[in-house]
Amino acid sequence: MSPRALYLVGSGVTCSRAAQRPVLLKMGSGESRPGKVSLCGDTSSKAPASPAEPKGKRPPVLVDGVTLNGPTLDIREAESFLRDAMPIIMEEAIWKATDVKEKVCEWRSPEQLKDLLDLELREGGEAHPQILQRCRDAIRYSVKTGMDPYSLVGRFITEAINPSLYTYEVAPVFLLTEEAVLKKMIEIIGWQEGGDGIFSPGGSVSNMYAVNVARYHHCPDVKELGLSALPRLVMFTSQECHYSVAKAAAFLGIGTNNVYVIPSDKRGKMIPAEFEKQVQRAKYEACWGGGALMSKKHRYLLQGIH
Repeated sequence: MSPRALYLVGSGVTCSRAAQRPVLLKMGSGESRPGKVSLCGDTSSKAPASPAEPKGKRPPVLVDGVTLNGPTLDIREAESFLRDAMPIIMEEAIWKATDVKEKVCEWRSPEQLKDLLDLELREGGEAHPQILQRCRDAIRYSVKTGMDPYSLVGRFITEAINPSLYTYEVAPVFLLTEEAVLKKMIEIIGWQEGGDGIFSPGGSVSNMYAVNVARYHHCPDVKELGLSALPRLVMFTSQECHYSVAKAAAFLGIGTNNVYVIPSDKRGKMIPAEFEKQVQRAKYEACWGGGALMSKKHRYLLQGIH
């Protein structure tokens, strides 16, 4: 068998250690029949023999122009780009963002900003100088909310290694870190009996989680039986609530018409009397609304309800 022969193992592709240069594969295209693999290059016996690679190392394999088991970028070019980009981040996104004399944002209208940024997606890539200029523009026209240097370094690390925090096997360090942070937060809150928690990407998802947990607490059958096994559910929320509360009601199947907004006082607190009115309103609608509407004696209870 030729030193450059390929072996198909399951769904993966391997090559003999004797091959030195990247092996180009054509998968079911050109003159190759479907399911066959062809080598691009001279595979005749007259080809000069290549020196053996270090034990355990495989040459890069290219399939349809994609490197399967080799470096996906030029390390030197990548290092050069990072070294050029870091001063821009330090000066524009860090120092200027924390300088009270600097603008929080150079505001532009959506139409103006589209022209300034040139957001067209093209087939080919761009040179490093152009990408660096785009980095400057992205920082310049963004709202700068400040930063914490230690958190920023933490973000650099997590973005560099790109972990997925779903099991200990794929993210041992950060899974233990997450558990430690949650434990401390539970202690600060004062839950003597303990508790649990989860990190979420923002307010909308956090509120959706909260509504889902509350629903499960009162209606645990929803997990297995779904919405069809539940009674009508309603939500009460302040007029100062986050807009995601209504989104959570829609997403979880409760329905936005079942969200009752309670007026708040000047401090943003729910007005208890208004809350009681809304509770009574919800009871009427859910139970006796239709019957009371037909009663001359109790019809007045539904005044103002639509």
